[in-house]
Amino acid sequence: MIAKHQDGGPVWPPGIVGSITHTSGYAAALAGECRHFAGLGIDAERTGGVTPDLWPRLFTPIERETLRTQADPLVSATLLFSAKEASYKALTLKAALVFREVEISLRLDGFVAAAHGASLGGRYALHNGVVLAAAWRTA
Repeated sequence: MIAKHQDGGPVWPPGIVGSITHTSGYAAALAGECRHFAGLGIDAERTGGVTPDLWPRLFTPIERETLRTQADPLVSATLLFSAKEASYKALTLKAALVFREVEISLRLDGFVAAAHGASLGGRYALHNGVVLAAAWRTA
């Protein structure tokens, strides 16, 4: 069992970093050794909740333009949102997340997140209406 920190986050064993996520009907965890990762983040979201009226608050102008060119903008918006959440966790930030401070660039094999002077790699999957995104910082 993973203990819970007073701020609500998980307390990982010494030498381990990780992240936990859940959404309706789905939960996941990701963990790795500190010698390989400085931070890991994972996030799961049900598609359809990140509607265009939220985009100005959540996404940079470049990201909003990308969404306008996607075949299914609602799925892509969920993907961007989930990638931002996973990246925030991988950065191990404690302050409130300002979504426009994390910029996501989608790639065929995943995404790259830029935030607070750091660049993170990431991957994503979509299955049965759930987007799962994982991000990491190497040690």
